Amino acid sequence: MRLALLIRSVIFNTVIIKIAADFPLENPCLQTCSNSDSDITATTLQTCIDKCLPNGHCCGNRLNGECPASSNQRLSCANGCEIAFYRSTVDQCKQDCQAGNVQECFYSHPNIAKDFNKCGSCSNNFNNCTSWPTLDACSQGCDLAATIPEFYQYVEVPPGSCDHDNIPRFLFGGQSNMEGKPEDALPNSFIELIRIVNKKKEKKKVKRQLKKLLIQAKASEKQTTSNEARLIYKMRK
Repeated sequence: MRLALLIRSVIFNTVIIKIAADFPLENPCLQTCSNSDSDITATTLQTCIDKCLPNGHCCGNRLNGECPASSNQRLSCANGCEIAFYRSTVDQCKQDCQAGNVQECFYSHPNIAKDFNKCGSCSNNFNNCTSWPTLDACSQGCDLAATIPEFYQYVEVPPGSCDHDNIPRFLFGGQSNMEGKPEDALPNSFIELIRIVNKKKEKKKVKRQLKKLLIQAKASEKQTTSNEARLIYKMRK
């Protein structure tokens, strides 16, 4: 038991030392950046989706489990609604839609923790619709969201600003970080993290699984979670 704890401690400290050496902070920021008062709720999202349905868009609300995924490798009108909540302008939302409509099954939005699945079962028999999600479905969601006050209230943080918390909030179970918040630790996360890193899968899939684990930690944030997943994967090489 003591040997196992010692090995674990050595590995953890090595990780922290390597991160500090490879990515020094000239002006460390200890402030927490709050872009929005809260994440979008299923109820708020539904107010926009209700505008999608009369326009012939099929996919429903993924936040309440009604329709977890889009299909046809396209972002749906409902997806556009959700993206609109995390942007400040319609143009930004539509740019995200364009970036997300590539020929892949998943799209990772920089401000949204959960990836969008575009290879699901949202088909022409959902909500009595007659078509699959089209190339412009997501952009139409952006337009429809502009008619609802709760959307486009997101405050964009300028790149390079010192508003973000640069100290990763994710903690291994039983560990603390330099902010001294052991209560935020995620139990059994160390073993699970090692298991994910050792998987022989492509980079994108490993990083996605790392982010999904790291975001579960109490008080974790999207930006620091994504950054830490990238750093952990880099040390795998």
